[in-house]
Amino acid sequence: MANMFALILVIATLVTGILWCVDKFFFAPKRRNVRQRRKLLPGIHWIKQH
Repeated sequence: MANMFALILVIATLVTGILWCVDKFFFAPKRRNVRQRRKLLPGIHWIKQH
């Protein structure tokens, strides 16, 4: 039973670590760019561009 708990903790740690990396290197730069654009031109309503 203790081995199962340890395995669950390892898997949970790996999953949260992967999610953190995806956020840090993929989503955070995009959020930062959007914030900077909105700060530079506050009067323009930004529309999501495809």
